[in-house]
Amino acid sequence: MKIAVLSVTQGEGHGAESVLVELMRAWVASETRDELFIVAPEQTRILRVARELDLPHVAFASARDALFENLRGLGGVKDRFIDADIIHPWTARAFEFGSWFGRRSSARVSGTLHDHPEAFFHGRLRQKLVRYNANRMQGLVCVSEAVQGACNACDYRCPLRVIHNGLVDVAYPAVPGEQLRIGFLGMKARFKGFELIRPWMDSSAAAGAVWHLFGEADPALVKSLDGLPESAYVLHGRKDPESIYPFCDIIVHASDAFDSLPTVLIEAARAGLPSLASSLGGGPEIVRHGETGFVFSPDAPGEGLAKLLTLMEDAALREKLGRAARRHYETAFDVASMVAGYADFWRSPA
Repeated sequence: MKIAVLSVTQGEGHGAESVLVELMRAWVASETRDELFIVAPEQTRILRVARELDLPHVAFASARDALFENLRGLGGVKDRFIDADIIHPWTARAFEFGSWFGRRSSARVSGTLHDHPEAFFHGRLRQKLVRYNANRMQGLVCVSEAVQGACNACDYRCPLRVIHNGLVDVAYPAVPGEQLRIGFLGMKARFKGFELIRPWMDSSAAAGAVWHLFGEADPALVKSLDGLPESAYVLHGRKDPESIYPFCDIIVHASDAFDSLPTVLIEAARAGLPSLASSLGGGPEIVRHGETGFVFSPDAPGEGLAKLLTLMEDAALREKLGRAARRHYETAFDVASMVAGYADFWRSPA
């Protein structure tokens, strides 16, 4: 079976493209006989990795949100993958192109939805277009049960399947620190909840903890650190996981908007760390409340702070939750589970 995975994302991409890279690498290493064929714009991370892996691929000329230019580019290469059994647009912005090819071939069309179907960064027209094309697919992957529930609430009538994103296993030896270290990876975007946790930093600093804040910070968020002793936090730019998780004891994810399936929480579980996670979106599917960490509502930040203080005060509890988080990663979020899920889905998407 030949599966054409279609990406229209420019450059390095974001979380969805990182997941696709994980899938591509693991697919090549798996024993499946199904052929993965990559269709992506030139000068992109997806096409670069396809070439590195020697995966069948084709490049096309494109531009972000340029419907007609992208159609011309894809039309120029359609003969290269017209014999595909399945055409699978990887993100919502590629759904219309998957439908376009589906109407011009005998291939089944499926897709992956990585975000809320009414995500705030999509305009109303885009939301309607995504739903229109999704409802003409033979199957749609939702990356979390939370996304699946949102699709049902938004009148998505196509068959839905939940396949959690997975990550390749990596061993991170813990690096002990003199202070308790709390990691927060949401400085780049305000909806990740820094302003919610800012008051927590005062309470935790009094208890001797230090916060490691990661991301190319929004200037307004940096200004919010005024008045906090410099000994209470370390502000980092973008770093790779191996430079983050070995140096943290607790991970906090405090999004005040729907977050489909936060990769930071999967990475923390892989590293055997307990997390404190927002209840909005797919976080509770990764962080099992009271078992692998704690979940709190952004509408009740006081409850979140209480759970953080509980984690800070009890090293044995942190170790117990961290071990359980690691086991949960191994059974639900490793890359082999994702590959097996997509292989099964493409054989029977309904």
